[in-house]
Amino acid sequence: MKKLTDMEATKKMKWLDAYNWQGIDASLETSLMDYYLICTQDAKDCKENDEYFVLFFDGQHFDCGYKREKELDDLINGDDWMNEDDIKSFLRTQGMNRNEWTCEPFVCKLYDLINYFGIENLMGSIYYPLDEDEIKNFIESK
Repeated sequence: MKKLTDMEATKKMKWLDAYNWQGIDASLETSLMDYYLICTQDAKDCKENDEYFVLFFDGQHFDCGYKREKELDDLINGDDWMNEDDIKSFLRTQGMNRNEWTCEPFVCKLYDLINYFGIENLMGSIYYPLDEDEIKNFIESK
């Protein structure tokens, strides 16, 4: 698996500047290439006010999808596939209680969950990976 260097990422990802993206790091390139995700609510297809368009990277391939903040909060509140032991263990690793965690920004919550449970459990499998040009064209169509 070849990982892009920071310099390569900076040169290649200039098109991200045109979108209202949020990431874990102040640098969108670092957020995508090192923390593996960025998100925005500005996609035309986002119908709910808590819905985000998420672009993620597995170190080799890009993919994208939609995720609602309510879905993340439902996980932590035990209204989805996580049981109470999973929730307690997850929150212990975050050093927060349930209320503190649910007040975090969406991108931080998604990153925390992906980091703990894996990207496949949160965003699904990457069946049709996209290269940078494909994801750029896809995003521009949004």
